[in-house]
Amino acid sequence: MNYTSPKLEMSTEAIEYDNLVWYVVAAFILLALGATLMLGALAWCFMYARGGLGAVYNKGGGYYQVGCWN
Repeated sequence: MNYTSPKLEMSTEAIEYDNLVWYVVAAFILLALGATLMLGALAWCFMYARGGLGAVYNKGGGYYQVGCWN
């Protein structure tokens, strides 16, 4: 009677997916923090500045500004 052990297929796909999940989680956390910051600025503008929220974005130089207007 001969016994042969089963052969296992070993792959690194699970490890690659685990690394990808960390990047997705980090991106989601940064997106949630950015949305929270923008919603907080919007609420502050409506409550204290009695106006709306404005944003300036300059694509070339990386200039960002968020502020209130009346």
